[in-house]
Formats: sequence, C-alpha cells, structure tokens
Amino acid sequence: GLFASALLTIRSDPVQNDVICKKLCDNFYVNHVQNAFGHYDIIAAVFYPSWERLHTFIYEELYLMDGVKHVEIYIINETFKRYERFFKKEPFETDRTTLTQTDWALIKALAKDGRANPGILAEELGVHKSTVYRRIEALSKGSYFKVRAVPNPFKLSPSANAYIIMEAGSANAGHICDTLQRYDE
Repeated sequence: GLFASALLTIRSDPVQNDVICKKLCDNFYVNHVQNAFGHYDIIAAVFYPSWERLHTFIYEELYLMDGVKHVEIYIINETFKRYERFFKKEPFETDRTTLTQTDWALIKALAKDGRANPGILAEELGVHKSTVYRRIEALSKGSYFKVRAVPNPFKLSPSANAYIIMEAGSANAGHICDTLQRYDE
C-alpha cells in the first residue's frame, strides 16, 4: 500500500512555478498539488509505498528541480479525516497486501483515465484482456481504488481552500485533531 506520506510546502522561483507543478502532477505518487499565496508557493501531498521511496523522491528529484528554493516536509503520522466528498467516512484500511507490477500499472493507468480501454491496457501491459478485467475487478472490490466522477468545484460553486499549520505540544495534538475532525470539509 501507500503508507509513507507527507505534506510538502515548497518555495519556488515564480517563473518556474508552473513547470514544477506540472512535474509534480506527472508523478503518480503525488496525490495533490496546489499553487498557494503566502509563505509557500506550492503545497503537495505525497503517498509512497515506502519511506525509502519517499526519501528518494524528496532528495533526488524534488530538491533537484529547477526553481525549487526551499521545501518543508511534514511527515503524516496518522490521518484522522479525509476529504469526504470522495470517500466514505470509515477509517482507512491498513491491509498491506503486496500488489504485482501489473496491478500497479493498472492503477496508474486508471488514475490518469478511469475509463481507459481494457483492450488497449492489455496490449500496453503485455497481458491478456481477461487478466485486465479480472485484476480491475479484484482491485476495485478490494478498495484499492475507486473510479468516480470528480466534480469541478470552480464550475459548480464558489469555494475557498486553506491549510492551517500549527505548532502544538504533543500532549495537545490528540485533542486538537479530535476537535478539528468534527467540522465538515
């Protein structure tokens, strides 16, 4: 599974901002990329299969991108609440079943296009079409991914997003998380 996760805040050269965002968006393990105003220019959420791969991405890819001036890394210890528009309210399952290379390739392809043609996917992966159908069905039933319509909030209604980053003593962290997760999105 993808259990090594972090929130990255990036200060960048404004001229390179769009290029950096594009590179981040092209990385399957970068789940969320936003341009921001304030202390940082880009905010990204990353989910990697191992801490080693997360470390490699940060220090051998991200820091070497042209225009990246500074990165702050917030390692995510535990997720208490997710964006509920796309997920059920139940907690994350922690089953760490090992996925095959074919499984990962299918998940990556479907993340780009949830309606990808299974016949074309089979050709690209060098497997039989029935294998693609079976693996997609098994991965979907196993909650490894969901194929759904993602509404465009900019077309549907006005919206505002903000991240709140706070310093708190470890004794208060649980209480703060409990309080914040009570609020709707």
